[in-house]
Amino acid sequence: MKYLIYIFLLISLFASSCKNIQKESSAISPMETNSKPWARYWWFASEIEKKDIKYNLDWLKEKGFGGVEIAWVYPLNAMNPGLDTALTPRHKWLGREWQDRVNYTIQYCDSLELACDLTLGTLWPFGDSKVTYEQASQVFGSEERQRISRSWEFPLNVYVVDHLDPGKYLPYFKRLIDSFPRPRVSLPQAYFIDSWEVECDRLWSDSMKEDFLSRYNYDISPFMDSVYSSGYEDYLYDYMKLVSDKV
Repeated sequence: MKYLIYIFLLISLFASSCKNIQKESSAISPMETNSKPWARYWWFASEIEKKDIKYNLDWLKEKGFGGVEIAWVYPLNAMNPGLDTALTPRHKWLGREWQDRVNYTIQYCDSLELACDLTLGTLWPFGDSKVTYEQASQVFGSEERQRISRSWEFPLNVYVVDHLDPGKYLPYFKRLIDSFPRPRVSLPQAYFIDSWEVECDRLWSDSMKEDFLSRYNYDISPFMDSVYSSGYEDYLYDYMKLVSDKV
């Protein structure tokens, strides 16, 4: 009899834990238990047709993918010197037709139970023709600002947004997020920075001098021209630590 009681207790405990697991599982988003691979979905700057989007997404669903990450990049002819490098017809960056295609993609993904995330820029590092000289990424000792040569807006040579100064990059990100369609979907969606490819050699911003003085009690400016040279390792460490913290 004692043996039967033990078995009954074990069965009861197992049933109770199964119920608890079911309760916990029901509170978890489907994406948290989804181990399917995602695809980086490069949109080369062009006039994108919805039938092509549908074909791509149907193929991904059929092959067992769980979602896509849309990254907006250059027109194909920008990377091939054998092609005509004239302006490729395309939807205006963040314009109405562009938004219509993005909205369609998000909704159609959701209908297929594919998640759809969006990157926060055109090419890498981020920037576009609306980024002004004052908002652009700086190099110490240079009047020039960093540019992107092969963005969605190619052949325009647009500025890279300053990634170290919130006063410069937050307006850029807000403008993009405000331009993204937000249809109602059943799966979680993220906006993200997928690759930070700023030229880091003597990377600078308006507040760097003051930030150094505040944090390290000295001015880094006199050492910037030599900061990568032997014997300046302590200054380089402080410099890279501050850049890292800002990023």
